[in-house]
Amino acid sequence: EYVATVASVHSLALTVFKFLTGVSYDKFGLRITMIIMNIAGVAMMTLLAFVNNSLAGAVMAMIQGTISSLAMPMETVMLPLITADMFGQKD
Repeated sequence: EYVATVASVHSLALTVFKFLTGVSYDKFGLRITMIIMNIAGVAMMTLLAFVNNSLAGAVMAMIQGTISSLAMPMETVMLPLITADMFGQKD
């Protein structure tokens, strides 16, 4: 039951953060958006070290799942945006 809850929160957070990635890119640009995602990735890996089989570990797993949702659009949403910034809109 708890794993299903964590997976559901992660999926909903991923949906929200994909939209917010586009908003951040439009408002702040590529560099700031990438910095935010890289910091979230490092925080995710750091929090993963503290996940264990206790109540505090369960809370950390929920937090880690949410933060990983912030870092994940780097592999999906950001690739076309990075390419467009590097090479322009040419064919």
